[in-house]
Amino acid sequence: MGLMHDQTAGGEKIIGRLQSMLVQIDSTIGIVRRIATELRPPILDQLGLPAALEWMAQDFTRRTGIPCQPTILPTEGAINDELATALFRIVQEALTNVSRHAAATRVQIELGLKSGCVTLEVRDDGNGITESAANGPGSLGILGMRERAAALGGVLEVAPRSNGGTRVAAWFPPNLAADANR
Repeated sequence: MGLMHDQTAGGEKIIGRLQSMLVQIDSTIGIVRRIATELRPPILDQLGLPAALEWMAQDFTRRTGIPCQPTILPTEGAINDELATALFRIVQEALTNVSRHAAATRVQIELGLKSGCVTLEVRDDGNGITESAANGPGSLGILGMRERAAALGGVLEVAPRSNGGTRVAAWFPPNLAADANR
């Protein structure tokens, strides 16, 4: 009886240590992800956002064979460095999702201004995302895009398109334009 009690106590101790290690690992992964996603990609400083998005579209096409057409409209100085980083990362994640999940044959990226709001859309003609995939617990990339937009006062939607495919749309209020000019 004593030996069995010792084995049970030892097993519980090991399980407790493993659970503690998992919590630490999860915390460390969260910190590393946050640091990595907050870093400003050097290409933004080298080329600026419009050219960086053009480059990303060309690189996506080269790597995946899926044509990616960027339409970069004038934003009249409405995009500060912080917003440029967020927009770049949102496009990056959206394209990653297209290459992994969409089975698309075409992708479009559009950046511009509408009613003073900075707007971004990434559209594909693939399978179309399901509601559960767009909002489920396994959609960390989508959650990250939404959090990135919300941190700057923006809104991000991910939804199936009526004619097939998926649309990632983000818009950011005009008050960011005032911040960009300070």
